[in-house]
Amino acid sequence: MAPTRLTTIKATAERLVVNELTIRRMIARGELTAYRIGRQLRLNEAEVDGLLVPVAVGSTAGYNKTAVK
Repeated sequence: MAPTRLTTIKATAERLVVNELTIRRMIARGELTAYRIGRQLRLNEAEVDGLLVPVAVGSTAGYNKTAVK
């Protein structure tokens, strides 16, 4: 069994090119699980990797035409 690799909120935000607040909101919504170690929060790298979904070039998957005006 491979050891669980943990990462910080800051490192996760940098990796996904989003703001740290976005990661904190994802934790609050239950989209990501955070683990408290002392006073710091850590995220499981494998769970973060699960957020990455490949999309075909030219695909409109997840694109809601009615929301764009």
